[in-house]
Amino acid sequence: MALTIPGTEDEEDKLTGDIGITGSEGLKPTVDYGAAVKNLKRDRRLAEADSYIANQKALNAPTPDYATAVKTLKTDRETNLKNSLKIASLADGQQAAAISDLSKQTGLAPSFIQGNVAAVTRMVKLTSLNAGKLAEQSPVLAKQLADPTFAAIAYNDIEILNDIESMVHGVRSFGGSGVAGLFKLSSGIFETLGAPFTGIDILADKIDTSLGIHDAMEESLTIPGTNMSARNLPQWIGEQFHSLAENQNAGADRYRGDLRRYDNPNSWLTWSDVFSGAESIGMMAPGTVATMLAGNPAFMLSSAGAATYGDSYNQGLDEGMSRSSSMMLGATQSITEVAFEMLPVAKLLQDTKLGSSFFKKFVNQLYIEIPQEQLTTITQELNEFMILPSQ
Repeated sequence: MALTIPGTEDEEDKLTGDIGITGSEGLKPTVDYGAAVKNLKRDRRLAEADSYIANQKALNAPTPDYATAVKTLKTDRETNLKNSLKIASLADGQQAAAISDLSKQTGLAPSFIQGNVAAVTRMVKLTSLNAGKLAEQSPVLAKQLADPTFAAIAYNDIEILNDIESMVHGVRSFGGSGVAGLFKLSSGIFETLGAPFTGIDILADKIDTSLGIHDAMEESLTIPGTNMSARNLPQWIGEQFHSLAENQNAGADRYRGDLRRYDNPNSWLTWSDVFSGAESIGMMAPGTVATMLAGNPAFMLSSAGAATYGDSYNQGLDEGMSRSSSMMLGATQSITEVAFEMLPVAKLLQDTKLGSSFFKKFVNQLYIEIPQEQLTTITQELNEFMILPSQ
């Protein structure tokens, strides 16, 4: 007599058969498939009951006996089946598929999702957002979405709001990059003005140090009424100009803003390149205007040379190079920039004096500027390779 656990029998459990007698060679028992199926089903439900009871214990809930556990599980299966059939009957195939997908993503029962499709969809959409990327690309929108009320209202328009903020940021960045160019130009001018004093200090330091009279020179050249020595005056002046240049660089960074959202290493042309062009226009604008008004290329060339020197000098310092090596880098890059810019500037002034049309000026500049810029870039990158520690 087999042991039967109450609550484990249903209609499918009646698939039983008797042991039959067959065969011509004697009595041979046949396989009782009904009993085998019944035993497998019983073992499966016992395992389910064990798992259910263990979960109830983990939740500190009242521990049911096997009969109650099996009956509860059976009821839950029937309820879930009825709910699924109900949902399928009330919704079309696409909606049923969508509810099924939401159920898989959230672990919520389809019956719950059926009555809360909008809320569950909103929850899935908000929780799937890349918070780090959103905070970087759209900081204003990210801050607003921290408010649950705003997030609940705007969740369906997040892409549109993100695009709007990106557009506004782009317009602001374009103008800011142009202003940043002016700050970079003034920074280069300050570095260029301070270069002679820094050079004098470096040279004097090598001479008096090699002769062993550095300390004696400082003491003998003390300025009356101060703690400063005239020996260190060139260094002090150079440091003041460098400090002014750093303040201008900080202003350029402030107006330029954070452009990381526009970086795209997989594209040959990005918005970062466009903003870099706007910065170059802002940097060259004063010298270009002065050159056009005076008919003298010195203004435009000196602006390009000063800006390039300041950039390269600070690049060297940032990489840990000495002042003398940084000055060498700045000087070589500046001379390269000025040398290659002389021809296009001269051609621009020639076309202006001849009264050439804007279109002709533009075409002539393209003919010269494109190869000239390539040669300048190659030469300057070679200089960096030869001088910079990072190369």
